[in-house]
Amino acid sequence: MRLSLETHRPVPKRRNPRSRFERRRALQLFLSEARGHGLAEAWLVGSMATGRDHALSDVDLCVKGDFSLAQLYSLRDKVYLRTGVIIQLDLAPPVNQRVKVYDSV
Repeated sequence: MRLSLETHRPVPKRRNPRSRFERRRALQLFLSEARGHGLAEAWLVGSMATGRDHALSDVDLCVKGDFSLAQLYSLRDKVYLRTGVIIQLDLAPPVNQRVKVYDSV
């Protein structure tokens, strides 16, 4: 399913409880697909990076690469529709505690 910019809608703010396993699976799914769209590096930040995540936590990622923002956000939305896990993307370099989860080098 490909989302066009006309049909693109933001990820809902409603968070359904998800296990850590489900959040990790959503992260792996997002990263595996994003590699084909120009993702060069990704860092896990926030509560999952520090181990303080809970059932309503989202996945916070800082990303770097040569990609189309529309494609990346469309991919994020597809992962949400498939898993129910919200992935928050940030294009700024991480400044807080983080875990590098992908490096194309």
